[in-house]
Amino acid sequence: MPLSTIPNELLAEIFLRCIPPYPRCPPFHGDESPTRLTLVSRLWRAIALSTPALWRAIRIDLDHSETASTKASEIARQWLLLSGTLPLSLVFRCLTRRHDARQSAVFQELLDCAERWEYVDLEIPPSAPTEMAQDETTRTPKLFHLRVLSEYMGAESVLGELDAPRLQSLIARLSNDELYFTMLSPPSWETLTTLKLRDVPPVYAARILARTPALEHCWIRIWDDQPQPVSERSIVLMRLETFILDARQRKSMDELLRALVLPALQRFAIKEAFLNSLAPGFNSSEKDVASALLRLLQRWGCKASLSKLTILRSEELIDHDEQEKIRTSLPTNHFEILEDTEEWEPVEWGADWNPQGVL
Repeated sequence: MPLSTIPNELLAEIFLRCIPPYPRCPPFHGDESPTRLTLVSRLWRAIALSTPALWRAIRIDLDHSETASTKASEIARQWLLLSGTLPLSLVFRCLTRRHDARQSAVFQELLDCAERWEYVDLEIPPSAPTEMAQDETTRTPKLFHLRVLSEYMGAESVLGELDAPRLQSLIARLSNDELYFTMLSPPSWETLTTLKLRDVPPVYAARILARTPALEHCWIRIWDDQPQPVSERSIVLMRLETFILDARQRKSMDELLRALVLPALQRFAIKEAFLNSLAPGFNSSEKDVASALLRLLQRWGCKASLSKLTILRSEELIDHDEQEKIRTSLPTNHFEILEDTEEWEPVEWGADWNPQGVL
């Protein structure tokens, strides 16, 4: 069949198969870029430019080259226009570490289309605009997945308070832990099913988990340089199936772990060092780590539902006898100990931590 006889609507559908599936972002140029389709013929160019779905997933990388960054900004603006009113998948990366008016302008344009956000991955730049008051509400009615990384104190306040009634997935590392509670409106926490937080103290982890009753998958890396008491006495997560508990620095997790009630938990991974504070005894040779872990699972109410248990190795706490004790006590459980497990995110555990496929 000659290409000229193919209906335009069918060609548009074929074009969509030539780019990465949404919400993954195609490159601005080259293979898998919609721009390449515009170079074939006048007809293809016209069809591509009139197909908004080709242009609604946009990744912006601003680097040290002002020329390249300016060009990337111009292309992103063009794609935003071509995408019409469709929901957006956006990735914003800023490789420069200096204040820059260009960065602010591009970031502000992304904020201006917040009502179209659906999948959004933002690294907040140091030059983010500060005109927006922290207590101002930003409406994001379509937002489904949000990743926010901020390394500059208070920079994330530019987002205002996100009103995100459809939000199901949040991945974040903020410059100030208090900003978690101003970044999202209270109802937005209640819809979350997937949560990944980096470097939060137990006291903040407890406050956040207490706000997420619909949570199904949770990955938390604990940072506990200045321990504070956990005030929550019971945090019931009836739907939680996946729980990965990692750490960079830890002193005590007892209060957080003892507050949890996880009756539906199926997959659990814990940093080995956390078990140290749960087990009685003054030195490693006296500690009954296996019994402490089994008591914890019993307290959570998940011994019957748990099918996979993983220890993320950090100390030599669990010897062969301890391992056999765990296996004997949990005969239907798949038990393993993993070494060197930085950022361990097992896709087979049912959670999609990276729906945009961002590297």
